[in-house]
Amino acid sequence: MPPSEFSNPRLVALYDTLNPLGRDSDFYLCLGAELAARKVVDVGCGTGLLASEFAKRGHAVIGLDPEAAMLDAAKRQPHGQDITWILGTAAALGPCDADFVIMTGHVAQVFLEEVDWRRGLESIREALRRDGHLAFEARNPSAQRWQRWTKAGTLREIIDDAGNAVTVWTEVLEASGNRVRFAMHYAWTQSGEELISENTIAFRSETEIRQALRNAGFSVTQTYGDWDKSTVRVASPELIFVARRI
Repeated sequence: MPPSEFSNPRLVALYDTLNPLGRDSDFYLCLGAELAARKVVDVGCGTGLLASEFAKRGHAVIGLDPEAAMLDAAKRQPHGQDITWILGTAAALGPCDADFVIMTGHVAQVFLEEVDWRRGLESIREALRRDGHLAFEARNPSAQRWQRWTKAGTLREIIDDAGNAVTVWTEVLEASGNRVRFAMHYAWTQSGEELISENTIAFRSETEIRQALRNAGFSVTQTYGDWDKSTVRVASPELIFVARRI
């Protein structure tokens, strides 16, 4: 069963407030412009916030997500009517002559099994034209930032569409090997209701991701440790990859 922040409409409605456009979005939008990408595919597009921004800038956009509740929200974005929406995983794309494929929001980390990770990258390669580009990010495992995922370290309050205050926080349930299982808590202040969504993500090293990309038929052109395009270091929060289909 998927984590409920991706499938429960009440939690999906909070998603853009918790995850607004920011430096990561600016990075992908600028990269799309630099590559002169005509057709952009957003794998794991979620609520379509970034896909809508690409459409606003004149790109032809395909938004792909495995959760119907996410796509329902995505279709209501300002440029949602200009985007082709697909319910499914990367395997649902097929060849579509894309210039640029993105996986944002650390989508790369939801591929827990290596076979699924490999098949996902192979499906993305098939969707790209020759010399087309893939860009995505994953959290840097050497930084061990999940150690900061405590109630005290992540607590914040937002307002839902009905004007109700919602307190949100994250807690790690288990960290074993390259996987971290965690829970997102959503507590409505007035009613006292609380919803909890559990998720598990995989942390792969820069070397492991590079090898996976090579095996899938990509050549890595750039790697960065943060959205300012800084060099990857031990404490860098991100592993950001730009790769070309070969």
